Amino acid sequence: MDTWFKGFILGLGVLLGLAPAREAPGLDARLHRDALGVYATVEILDTPSRELRELVRSTYPVRLSLFARAGPLSVTAWREIRYTGTGYEVLVSDTGGRHGTADEAAAWAIATRFLSLHLGPTSGLAFPLEFGCRVTLELPGEDEYDPMVLWGYKPAASFREVGSLGSIPYY
Repeated sequence: MDTWFKGFILGLGVLLGLAPAREAPGLDARLHRDALGVYATVEILDTPSRELRELVRSTYPVRLSLFARAGPLSVTAWREIRYTGTGYEVLVSDTGGRHGTADEAAAWAIATRFLSLHLGPTSGLAFPLEFGCRVTLELPGEDEYDPMVLWGYKPAASFREVGSLGSIPYY
């Protein structure tokens, strides 16, 4: 069966209420600063779902991609989690790190937390500052995988306004 036809059938099932569309998980997004600049920390809440956990356990690599913006500053990062048969491996784009663990909870803790991503310097920022972020779920290598397994997952997003540099915690 062709991929587009599978997608069509699943989409029709969701429209008719036969298959549930996945609600986006919540995000805990914060800004903080130090002498060098402004940083974003984002945690994806209530992840993984049962389906996502089973998808990774069946050896599909899953990528969580983040785009964060604060005024003119922005950053992109991703975490990729995969099951190797004996444990989990998590790749981290912003540090270039590769973490291996046999503990599923520890692997998901690494994959769902984007800590202290450098947005840029504090100089020249105009307030009020709009801070927003968006997280999407992807399967790396689109040609290799059937996109129907992720059909229905919505991107998670968070948006807020920061009134002054004083309302960004200083670490």
